[in-house]
Amino acid sequence: MVKNIRNILCLSIITSKETNTVSYINSIEELGVPKLPMNLPSFQLGTLWQKSKAGDVALKMRIKLKNPSGKIEQTFDIPEINIKTKRYRYNLSFGGLLVKEEGTYVFIVEFLGKNKWEIASEVPLEIRILKNK
Repeated sequence: MVKNIRNILCLSIITSKETNTVSYINSIEELGVPKLPMNLPSFQLGTLWQKSKAGDVALKMRIKLKNPSGKIEQTFDIPEINIKTKRYRYNLSFGGLLVKEEGTYVFIVEFLGKNKWEIASEVPLEIRILKNK
């Protein structure tokens, strides 16, 4: 069994090869855009998972994007991951994601539990139109 520990939206993620430490650069919870619809700049979703038992554990996950109106716009299926270490980081890159309305978009992080999909976390991203001064 696995447990989702943390999720963060940011512009970039750097993992040190020497120390295995991770830096989440320019975390984001809100983006201002000049107009809608618009393709967003590239950003990443960093996730951290922890397994609860010894040995290898399979993790099947997906990310759903819910728009401010409550509709699921996209589903990103992640290939199954065989977790060998106690904790496991998985980072996803999004480039050119199209947003059509102002409000809160939600990245729903799900994993396949015992024969059903379970919500691990919901990560909000507020989109607002920049006002001219």
